[in-house]
Amino acid sequence: MSAAPTPTLEQQIVKALTDEAIACNDLANLLTETETAIPIADNDATVAEAAALDPLQSPDPVKARAVMEDARFRATRLHNLLPRLQERFEKLSLDERYAEWVTQYQAIKADRDAVNAKFKTTFTKFVAEIIPQMVHIEEVQREASRVAAAKPTRAREANGDGRWLANGPEDQVIQTIMKNLKLPDWEKPNTEAWPRPTNYFSPSIVPILPNPGANWHEVLAEENARRRADDEKRAEALHEEEARVRNDPKLWRRA
Repeated sequence: MSAAPTPTLEQQIVKALTDEAIACNDLANLLTETETAIPIADNDATVAEAAALDPLQSPDPVKARAVMEDARFRATRLHNLLPRLQERFEKLSLDERYAEWVTQYQAIKADRDAVNAKFKTTFTKFVAEIIPQMVHIEEVQREASRVAAAKPTRAREANGDGRWLANGPEDQVIQTIMKNLKLPDWEKPNTEAWPRPTNYFSPSIVPILPNPGANWHEVLAEENARRRADDEKRAEALHEEEARVRNDPKLWRRA
């Protein structure tokens, strides 16, 4: 039993163009072989033509012409097959790269979705807990300012008692965080959940008065001095008015 004849290069190319199971690497090897074979086929066609046109080399013109046309025909067919083979290789190569990319995409998409879901849970829980705390802090700060401003500093018991609502290190850190913190609304990313929009016409807004801080004794002395100066001005004005009434008989009689 004779072995099957080895397929020609042209036959291999035709099979590769229709074989859906061919590997990209096999197609690349065939493409390289075709690109190498074409210049050889062109040279064979040129040699065959020169020989066919020389009666000394080819005394039979019919046979010579057939050999010449057959060589040119085989070279032309390879030229025609090359672009299709290149297109087939490019498509198969792209399909294989895409299949590899899909695997990477599916892996990273799963990781991305997982970290996004975890972040959303953490972030929304944090916002839900921190904003009410900051709102409460603002309320306490307003009340602290009100209480600090209402202290009867002229009372004997209040002098030097050290009870000033000065901002300590923790207050300063908290206020800095609250001032600089910006939290977007998860459902509306272009809207801020914090800081909240301020309604300056709200009756609940109480001006935050500065606390005297560590130099409370200086603040107390300045306030006492100002009050004494105001009292002295009022007393002086009263004395001047009484003197004017005493020195003017008309006003005295009227009085």
